Parts: sequence; C-alpha cells; structure tokens
Amino acid sequence: MNKNLQQSYNNWHFKHEQNKIQSPKRVDYEFYEFFIEFLGILKDDLTKEKFILDVGCGDGKFFASFKDLRLKVKKFGIDISDFAIEKAKNNNPDGNFSVAEAEKLPFSDCYFDYVTCWGGG
Repeated sequence: MNKNLQQSYNNWHFKHEQNKIQSPKRVDYEFYEFFIEFLGILKDDLTKEKFILDVGCGDGKFFASFKDLRLKVKKFGIDISDFAIEKAKNNNPDGNFSVAEAEKLPFSDCYFDYVTCWGGG
C-alpha cells in the first residue's frame, strides 16, 4: 500500500471530521434511500440477505442510512484511510470494514450482490 497516499487520505478524513456536524444531514439519507431503491434492493426478494460492498466507504455514512430501512444486508466497506475505517466501524457496529486498496480487493470474485463506489465526500 502506498503509505503517502494513505496518509493523504487520513489527513483529508481528519480535516473533514473536524468540520462536519455530528449527525448526518437528512438530504444525505434521502439521496442514499433513492440510490438503494434505484439499485432495486428494496424490490428484490427481501427474505434473502444481500452482500454489499462500498469501495472507498469513508466513514460509512452510506451504510448508516440503512438503519431505518429494515433491509437484510451484510455490510462490507473498504477504504485506504485507517482513520476513516475506524469511523465506519463506529458508525456501523454490524459492518465488516477494512483498510484496503480498490485495486486489490480482499474478496473473491462474485462475492457481492451489489458494489458501490461513492468516491468520498
């Protein structure tokens, strides 16, 4: 892993954390809910647990928006920033988050039902 790149992302996440309001904005949740519906997750068989990976998951806000949706999902997230991964774990105690590069995913092929990549922010 490129340690300079990782440190840059750690710095960005730390600065972002210092400047944000602690509770996520409702507009964020509305966007995520729209995206979840767009993917068809809500229309699929709700009895089957979905495996979802968020590449570049940051602080895990996307998965935190699942809280009120009663979806059966197994949450996975990767990010190059160990600072962000710690936040994601705190925001989603039931998730599986790890420090990893998008170019070297630590999962086997076809493991996930859905993969997202928000790109940070």
